[in-house]
Amino acid sequence: MCEFTEFNFVCGHVWHKLRSECHFTRTDPNKEHHGPKVIKESFAQSTACPDCEAKIRKAMEDQRERLLKDAAQHAQAAHHIPFGSDGQPTQGGHQGQAGHPGQAGHQGQAGHQGHAGKQ
Repeated sequence: MCEFTEFNFVCGHVWHKLRSECHFTRTDPNKEHHGPKVIKESFAQSTACPDCEAKIRKAMEDQRERLLKDAAQHAQAAHHIPFGSDGQPTQGGHQGQAGHPGQAGHQGQAGHQGHAGKQ
C-alpha cells in the first residue's frame, strides 16, 4: 500500500503527495500504483491551490487595468484632462487654468469682502 499526504485547498482542489511507495510500485518498471492508496495525513490549507491562486491573481490584475482605463477615459471626457497611454494625467492638465469650475470667482466671495469692510 502506498502512503500519501493529502492537502485540501479552499478552492476545492485536493493534492496528494507520495510519502512512501509499496513494494509493488517500487518494483514496477512504470512506477504505477496498483494497490490501495492510504492517506496518512490530511491538511486543510487556508489558501487556494497554486494554479487557482495564479488564475485569481491574473483576473484581479486584468480587472484593475480595466478599471483604471475606464476611470481615465471617464475623467478625460468629463474634465477634458489629457491622459497619457499609462492612464496618468499628462503635464499641463486643467490645474491652474482660468475658467476651471473650482477656481472661478474665488477672490470675490462674500467672506473675503466682509473682512475688508471691517477694517
